[in-house]
Amino acid sequence: MCSIATVGVVSLGMQVVGGLMQASAQAEGSRANSRYYDSLATSNEEQAEKIMDAAEIQQKYIVTAAAKDTKRKREEFKRTIGLQKVVFASNGIGGGSATAQDVAYDSLERSALDEDLIRYNADVNAKEVFRGSEFQSDQLKTQAKHYRTAARNERGSIDANTTASLIGIGANVGSRIVQLNSVR
Repeated sequence: MCSIATVGVVSLGMQVVGGLMQASAQAEGSRANSRYYDSLATSNEEQAEKIMDAAEIQQKYIVTAAAKDTKRKREEFKRTIGLQKVVFASNGIGGGSATAQDVAYDSLERSALDEDLIRYNADVNAKEVFRGSEFQSDQLKTQAKHYRTAARNERGSIDANTTASLIGIGANVGSRIVQLNSVR
């Protein structure tokens, strides 16, 4: 049969071991949280880069499509001028007449305006793509900074939590020793 003192000492030992295990588990939990927040931050930073890369590709596509549309407009203008010449010639109007020149000039002016509009719209669309992507990227980078801060806070809390656990263990052990001494 065990004496009360033996039971008390064993109880103290178990309390110390349990407290140390708890402190270790808290520290490991904080390390795991820190790694988790770091991985979230890294993921957000990578997404921010991919968004900007995709925006660059989309902008190039918009500009390329506008260039193709502009070229198509020029070709359309050339066909229109050719058709106008045929129509005028079939009606006995020469290419040097004022009417033919006015119509050709008007067609040229309209074609130039259409080309300008295509380029302008492409420029506006490209800027919208960039601004939207930049906004998304900035949001992700800001969130990544918050995650990095949370990771640092978790790493910083390891020492504080461990110290608090050890102080708690010490206080409990001291209290148990006082109780054991009062029983004798």
